[in-house]
Amino acid sequence: MGKRANRSSPFGLRRAGGQTLRLAMLAPFGCDQDRQDKRANGPTGQRVHGQKVLMPLTIRETPSGLVFKIFVQPRSSKNAVVGIHGDALKIKLTASPVDGKANKACLQFLAKVLGVAKSDLDIVSGHSSRTKQIRWESMSDGEAADSEIARFKRVLMDLVGE
Repeated sequence: MGKRANRSSPFGLRRAGGQTLRLAMLAPFGCDQDRQDKRANGPTGQRVHGQKVLMPLTIRETPSGLVFKIFVQPRSSKNAVVGIHGDALKIKLTASPVDGKANKACLQFLAKVLGVAKSDLDIVSGHSSRTKQIRWESMSDGEAADSEIARFKRVLMDLVGE
């Protein structure tokens, strides 16, 4: 029979003679275990005993409506609500972040997804940042406003999947 071809094994490279070279996995210079853990867990949450625990979406009530945080990822292949990024709703947009195009597309997409008028949504802070605070203004007063706020919160939580 002929020589064995070089093959790889789960522990390293196997030579033609059957010997296995073990490959050592070294951490990059200057990385400590905490930084490696953060990279492995990603930006969407923290791990507690092997299970991923997502941080809740922060929704703040104001006299005129609600304020919530979003994290925008521009130049994506499609417009979509992806999930949670920290304590913000993560949204992918196809628009590029030039001349406010992504902000305009963001408000238009959110209005469509949340089922509200585009004029009810406003960017409070983060006009030139990926992390933004969005204000939704309720147009009604009294009990109608309370039911509208409750419906809006339910829609937001349904988007997140909580």
